[in-house]
Amino acid sequence: MLEFPAGKLDAGEDPLRCGQRELLEETGYTAAEWAYAGVLHNAIAYSDEGIHIFFARGLRQGAQRLDEGEFLELVT
Repeated sequence: MLEFPAGKLDAGEDPLRCGQRELLEETGYTAAEWAYAGVLHNAIAYSDEGIHIFFARGLRQGAQRLDEGEFLELVT
């Protein structure tokens, strides 16, 4: 299964900050530029959950910062 870097917003957290945090944690990458694509409501019939989508450009590779017990294989 392939997944985009993603995570849950902390209480009061800005969606961009969450995207930046999750990209770094899960991939080790940081980005020079961020563009907001919009919000996706994937289950509008029974949920008000929204998924904020961002595009990241100017990527720089670093070290992953995975949570304890988390494991991911990166594919570029």
